[in-house]
Parts: sequence; C-alpha cells; structure tokens
Amino acid sequence: MKTHLLLALAGLTISLVLPAFAQQTDTVDPQLAHQIRALIKQCEEAYNKQDAAAVAAFFSQDSEWHTPEGVFKGPQAIQQRLETFHFGRWHLKNESITVDQVNQVGFMIAATGKWSNTVQENGASAIACEGLFTTMFFLEGDALKISYSSYALTSPKGN
Repeated sequence: MKTHLLLALAGLTISLVLPAFAQQTDTVDPQLAHQIRALIKQCEEAYNKQDAAAVAAFFSQDSEWHTPEGVFKGPQAIQQRLETFHFGRWHLKNESITVDQVNQVGFMIAATGKWSNTVQENGASAIACEGLFTTMFFLEGDALKISYSSYALTSPKGN
C-alpha cells in the first residue's frame, strides 16, 4: 500500500511540477526516451483499434490508473473499464497522444504530455475532448510496463 501511495504522490508531483519546465528537454538517455515514446504510440494505436486487452497489457500487475471517475488497479480492472466505458459507452475514437517530456524520477521513468480524442455517447453528436497525462514506467523483466498513469480532462474542444 505504501508503494501505491508513493507512486500516486510522485505522479501528482510530476504532473504539477513538470509543466513549469515544459521548455526543458528529456532527462533520460535518448534511446530510453525513444522507447517510451514508441510504447506510448503503440498504446495509442491499441486505443484507436478499441482493443482494451492490448491497452491493458501495457500495465503491470500492480499498476494503478487514475481517472476523473476513480482509480482502477491492475490490467484486468483497466481492461474492464475500457471495454465498459471508453469503448462501450463513450465510443472513444481518434485518440492522439503527444509526449512532451520523458524524465527519470528515481528508478521510475515518467512521461508527461497531452491527449485528445472524440467521444460519442448514445448516438449523440461527437464531442472532441483533450487533456493532460502523466505515466510512470518501470522495467518488469525485460519489458517496460506502466505502473502508474493518470489523466485529466482539461476541456471538450470548443467549449
């Protein structure tokens, strides 16, 4: 439990502090920053295919995904959330994720940036949304996995 609290605190700190340094460059090895950006691009592609299992596979077994609607723990809960709401109810499409920075925070690698997509609930007109994200990675075996991720909706576009 202390680990999750520490990760949540670290993620909150990063999401609040890093935008102030938006003009700075990545603070990790360029090859690692490239790997993180490629991984996030793969995640974006899985979102656009509405493949909840593929998106959830990017998360570690003890991961946490913080959303405006609550916290979802582990890949199974994340997959169910995506299937039920993001792809089922909201019909999320046109996901675009832009990584602004990749930084080392202790043994964790943090990526921060912006996202946008469209949602269309119950046949209503599509709404374009955008926001900010913070995602923290670590090595699980030989693979980079998401251990903590959070996003915030800054506003529907045009509102």
